[in-house]
Amino acid sequence: MNHVESVKQIIEMFQASNLETLTLEVDDIKLSMNKATASAASGMDPAQLIVKSTEPVAEAEGNEEKADNFEEAGTWVKAPFVGVFYTGGKENEPPFVEVGSQVKEGDTLCILEAMKIMNEIKAPKSGTVKSIAVDNGQLVEFGQHLISID
Repeated sequence: MNHVESVKQIIEMFQASNLETLTLEVDDIKLSMNKATASAASGMDPAQLIVKSTEPVAEAEGNEEKADNFEEAGTWVKAPFVGVFYTGGKENEPPFVEVGSQVKEGDTLCILEAMKIMNEIKAPKSGTVKSIAVDNGQLVEFGQHLISID
């Protein structure tokens, strides 16, 4: 079983439990979850998730040139939360966008799955997709660069 599936199962068990907080450390991975009962009234997500690794995430082959210099690659769409990055809606369907695709503001760029919920990530502006910095099925962290639009 891979790490993503293990984390998903732990999250599901935590949500179904009566626990308010959970912290789990295995090797170089630390997982902390908190059911924020008081903050739910303030509009925060009731289950907050923080995943930290003390080891840098290994770059997939071919991603070296994709992520060389984030500052020079236009407007970056960043991950709004931790999740699994998907280029398209279903397995056998083509990706929503590819490098060179023309997009309009509001077009779907990709999907981020978190807690079995598929979240469409929309283009913040119109332009051309200049770079895609992650691979299909890759776990991404909050704030990680996903797609550049120029």
